[in-house]
Amino acid sequence: ILTMTPRIIERNFPVRTPRLGCPSSVPWAFLIPHEDWVRKNHAQILEELIYRGGLCSAEIVAVVEGREFRIMDGDEADRRLVELLDAWESARSAVHGPEGVG
Repeated sequence: ILTMTPRIIERNFPVRTPRLGCPSSVPWAFLIPHEDWVRKNHAQILEELIYRGGLCSAEIVAVVEGREFRIMDGDEADRRLVELLDAWESARSAVHGPEGVG
């Protein structure tokens, strides 16, 4: 597991080709716990994937759910990404307070 400096954890990771209602980026800290799946699915680390423009919503969903990538309907992938991100933000707020600090 990488030891990340606060500066890196606070930055955002791009979502490739986001559609209406899908974020254009996700917090770096959202993906860090799943970097093993990033490597399994893409044979690269997050830092390298930034240079290709990030990951699409279906790729991010697969990584966060801890599974191999599969083709998903774009709207379904976007909805699922928003659900996962909302759940992560809620859990983070419960632990760290509304600002996510702590």
